[in-house]
Amino acid sequence: MLIHRGLKIAAVAAAALLLSLSFAGAAQAQQCGPMDVVFIVDNSGSMTAVISEIQTQVGKIADGVQAASGGDYQFGLINMPANDVNVLLDLSANNRVAFDAAVKKMGTASSSGAGIAYDEALDTVLNRLGPRTGSSGKQTGEFKGVFRPAASKIIMVITDTGPQGFDSTLGTHGDNVHKLAVLAATKDIHITGIFVPTGGGTDPAIDRPIMQDMAKTSGGLFKETAADASDLASVILDIVKACGGAAGGAGGSSLVIDPVELVLMNGETGAVHITNFAPGTASSPTVWSADFAEEGEFTTTFSPIKNPAGGTEEEILSITVGPNTFQGEHLVAVRAAKGSASDFAIVHIIVNCQPPYFLSAGEPQNTSVTSGSTAKVKATPGGDGALRYQWYRGHTGITTSPVVGATSAELTTDPITVSSEYWVRVSNACGSRDSATAVVTPR
Repeated sequence: MLIHRGLKIAAVAAAALLLSLSFAGAAQAQQCGPMDVVFIVDNSGSMTAVISEIQTQVGKIADGVQAASGGDYQFGLINMPANDVNVLLDLSANNRVAFDAAVKKMGTASSSGAGIAYDEALDTVLNRLGPRTGSSGKQTGEFKGVFRPAASKIIMVITDTGPQGFDSTLGTHGDNVHKLAVLAATKDIHITGIFVPTGGGTDPAIDRPIMQDMAKTSGGLFKETAADASDLASVILDIVKACGGAAGGAGGSSLVIDPVELVLMNGETGAVHITNFAPGTASSPTVWSADFAEEGEFTTTFSPIKNPAGGTEEEILSITVGPNTFQGEHLVAVRAAKGSASDFAIVHIIVNCQPPYFLSAGEPQNTSVTSGSTAKVKATPGGDGALRYQWYRGHTGITTSPVVGATSAELTTDPITVSSEYWVRVSNACGSRDSATAVVTPR
């Protein structure tokens, strides 16, 4: 259990900054600003299920980009059937209809080797190349698209294998991918690697590290899908929500929060799922903490998820609203620290609190007792969360005679020898209510 109380000013300032950068509304996706997204998709025979998944889910994927970009986006699409590179769609403004149509054109064809020419496809995009021919593969179409300076610039490479160039040989092409990732970093273009373990590639023990290095070097992300790619659309949407790791989105945060908003009452607990696309290592593990503005508002507990998706770490953050937390919107800043570096994300907590109230049956009732005996007077109010009580002698609203120690729902009076009045003030985090006056009469 981690209940973080320090660094209030820094965390709340980070929360406010991230709020302004990342969220346009409670139900809206994280905002990345303008987005330029190029998909490089392996169309070799083993990727049939992947192509089908993309074609089925293209609307959802495009919706995610459109929402995260605030409607300011460019799509590009390159596929790689056999050992070729085909430019199916160049970058252009808000070209969603063309993107949908280009995705539907994709088919599969067996590669001429064990890998696929995604290094050549990266070269095409980063260096804006036209048609060219290699010994065992070629490029058709020309990529003239320009990544906009103010955009989150993302390339997503989706494959189940390693790079092999147009010469259809493995070996040195991992080095080529690294060099291209270095070039991408100089252009502020973030390459994300999505590895699909179909079993149809070369050797995952070799292929994964190449993609992971590509992502790390360019400041992008890496994630692995299920073997049948059934979760591919959700993987892509997670990456889109994280702005592909681009510095233009969410301050470069690698954290994705789901949901980003919880509606809770005082004393109630809710949970959010956190995916960290830049996980810690054995030598520099992630230290999780959560911060909020005032002491006692919330308590938080982090619980790791075993066997997270490849290339990530996942946590469940449980948030309990304090008994005295005020009604309204609160920000909880989630922090993932690795050494001196930290990533932040924000959870919005809306405390939905009803002030105390009385129905007629719940008011303290008039009663009579034998003279010299004590009486019991009880209040049964409604309202959310923990309720606090303070009883008073006299008529409702007069607070000059509080009954010492009378702080529960039921009051035991002093011995009654004359007609006496009592009332109770009930409070919770969002207000207070005074009861009617109960008259206790001796008989």
